[in-house]
This record gives sequence, C-alpha cells and structure tokens, in this order.
Amino acid sequence: MILPQMPAEYWAEQTRVALRDQEPVKSLGLAKKAMLFDPQNPTLYFYEGEAYRNLAFRVLHRSSLETTYFKKSAGILSARSGHLSRR
Repeated sequence: MILPQMPAEYWAEQTRVALRDQEPVKSLGLAKKAMLFDPQNPTLYFYEGEAYRNLAFRVLHRSSLETTYFKKSAGILSARSGHLSRR
C-alpha cells in the first residue's frame, strides 16, 4: 500500500528542495517532520546530516571571512595612520 508513504515522501521532497535552495534550518524542520511518518527512511537522515553540514560550513566560513575582513581592515588603518604621520 503506497498511501501511508505519501506524507513522508512529500516532506522528504520538500526537505530536498530546501537543501537545494541552501536553506538548512528549514530543511532540518522538514526532515524531522518527514521522520515522523517514516523513521526508517535513510534518505531523511542523509538530508538531516547535509543540513547540519551546511550549517557548520556557514559558521566556519563566516568566521574566516570576518577574520580576513578584520585583518585587512587593520592593515588598511595602520597603513593610513603611517601615511598620515609622515606628513
């Protein structure tokens, strides 16, 4: 019987679309909803893991961008202050 699988498949597809659209928080909620209907579906656990990986990458990437930005800003400020003190 296919009918009991329909809600799980629907939410699994919504999870996949959210992952594709780079919306990891949304995909986590959708994966949890799908797991209520089909807790034995390994694809849902894969999607959940991908969402967590995407979130971790964003945190790490943001941190490295901020570090790079602050280093460049400090370099520019020190260069400017050195340039101004020579006048």
